[in-house]
Amino acid sequence: MSAWWIRPKIWRRWVGAIALNAGVFGLGSFSFAIAPAAHTINPTYDSVVRVLKDTGLPGGQGFFEGTGSVVANTNVNGSGFLWVLTADHVVSANGTATGGLANGIGLAFGNSPTSSGNSVYYQNAKALVADIHRGGPTGLEDMAVFGINYGAFDASKSALAVNLLTATGTTLFTDIGFGNEGSVGGTGYQAQNRYGTQRWFNERVFQQSANFQLAGYKYTAAKFAVEDPNDPTSTVAAGAAMDADSGSPMFTAASNGTYFTNGQFALLTGVSPAPTNGLYEYGSTEFGLALSAADIAWIYTVAAVPEPGAMALVVIVLISFAPGRRRRAI
Repeated sequence: MSAWWIRPKIWRRWVGAIALNAGVFGLGSFSFAIAPAAHTINPTYDSVVRVLKDTGLPGGQGFFEGTGSVVANTNVNGSGFLWVLTADHVVSANGTATGGLANGIGLAFGNSPTSSGNSVYYQNAKALVADIHRGGPTGLEDMAVFGINYGAFDASKSALAVNLLTATGTTLFTDIGFGNEGSVGGTGYQAQNRYGTQRWFNERVFQQSANFQLAGYKYTAAKFAVEDPNDPTSTVAAGAAMDADSGSPMFTAASNGTYFTNGQFALLTGVSPAPTNGLYEYGSTEFGLALSAADIAWIYTVAAVPEPGAMALVVIVLISFAPGRRRRAI
């Protein structure tokens, strides 16, 4: 199977990462990584963050590698930790299950000040190796959780944590991410190499595939199709994901009348077939890691958070293909 992870922006080099297509409605001829121009979120929804890594950029900036969601805010001896769920290939040095840990994993809130998606780290903080957990309960799943020490504990940040749900059957959902922009074409979406703006799209899972395998990972995949926005049978406000959207949350609860903002049941991981020259074709299949009860228990365990119900805590719980750059995770 020719599949692609939506990984760090290495054309950002598309190192075997599964990139998600960006099928969306657009203004004029444009649509974006996670939807059309009209699908921007302003102010940004800060439960969804940009995931950065250290590639030696000047000014203390981090390289925008993918997207993640805040799943917990914990108090460790008076110090506050924000915990973020993302795809493992986003934090992997080579985008695979066997890759070492990338340097300087951290996060940033809000839209990037530049089209690279790069920016300074939140609180100039990077996760300690001991606070980065990979592979889920089996050690082979394309998921990772990392914690950032942001200083004195702030209980108000618990409102950022999204609620995690087990994936069940076919589901209408919203994906929110910061990945690559794309232009609408006759056969698909063309990557534009512009990153770092938060957008959303709606789609529907058509199948869950157990024992899905890619780049050394093995998990249950929640699959959905990249739809032509000009097709009247397409999902309302349909769209797709592209590189650097990897790790973005798939929500199915708390609708604001237009899109969902909570109830994360999966996280975006890739697309098949792989894009050719940055073109994400209609009819391609994108997918995410479908969360199981075991996955959710693992997430809360590594973040040292009691399961919901055990305490009164609201848990809020693609690589780019750009010439001359590193590719981002989808």
